[in-house]
Amino acid sequence: MTVIPKGSTVLVTGFTGYIGSHVTQQLLEAGYTVRGTTRSATKATFLREKFTREYGEGRLEVVEIPDVTVEGALDEAIKGVSGVAHVASDVSMSTNVDEVVGPVVRGTLSVLRAAAATPSVKRFVLTSSSTAAGFPALGVEYTRGEDSWNDVSAEALASAEDDAGKGFRVYALSKTEGEKAAWKFVKEEKPGFVFNAVLPDSNLGPFFDPSTTPSTAGFPLAILSGQSDVLKGFPNQWFVDVRDTARLHVAALTLPSTDAPGYRLWGAAEPFTWNQLLGIVRKLRPDRDLPEHFAWETTPNLSKIDNARSTALLKELGREGWIGIEESVEGNIEGR
Repeated sequence: MTVIPKGSTVLVTGFTGYIGSHVTQQLLEAGYTVRGTTRSATKATFLREKFTREYGEGRLEVVEIPDVTVEGALDEAIKGVSGVAHVASDVSMSTNVDEVVGPVVRGTLSVLRAAAATPSVKRFVLTSSSTAAGFPALGVEYTRGEDSWNDVSAEALASAEDDAGKGFRVYALSKTEGEKAAWKFVKEEKPGFVFNAVLPDSNLGPFFDPSTTPSTAGFPLAILSGQSDVLKGFPNQWFVDVRDTARLHVAALTLPSTDAPGYRLWGAAEPFTWNQLLGIVRKLRPDRDLPEHFAWETTPNLSKIDNARSTALLKELGREGWIGIEESVEGNIEGR
């Protein structure tokens, strides 16, 4: 039994991105029709052709919307849809707070307002991030739960050692403020849909479109290409296969067990370390000249995340559990 009937239309913003493309595929696989928004219809050509071949004509409609923050930008695209997955966000890792945070918040509120004004919308899921709940920490035991929030202060932004570190913090601030604004909107406006958020940690797994920006799925690729120094700036985290992240979006949109009052759903399968990731890449590509270990990683991953609700939802969808990290990395580096 699903809340929104099979065959109905779900709007997916940013459907050409890494997570968005997998959310689209999982919805199509589950029997839904997808209306995907993109800033450039040309960029969507690869996925439109791929999904049309695999799922047939009429299952994916592409809508070009250059800027979702513009008033009324979604008025036509949202007509008649039963659910909304707002995946689009700024993943540029820009260090400019004003250019990133404000547009992310405005874009989130714009999509929420459009959905609230559309009676057919019964479910809304926001792609948030584990960084909205807190920064990873090295060698420190800490727990993240559904009520955890990141406190991204001006001091934290100023203390970043380099542009990459500051860009990551600006991204975290945008996801934190975007999700907080969404929950505030739902509490105050009381729209006619149920709202859920998915908080993925480090996404690994296969790419549909080779031109897709790697995001955290670039971690194994960096190891494989001998550019692992870029990993030094990232504390070890939890991983999740992007396909499981997408399945959690489907669960948040369709399952009765994700009904009101709405939930924050962790996309987090298990903790990992960079040396663990290196070992898996070495095993899968034994012919490559890769280091034995990273001497710079000296602390274990002591983080804890309460992912029990998300684990149960995957099982409701017919999965035995989470995709394991080796299978995920294998998909990540396939063909490379």
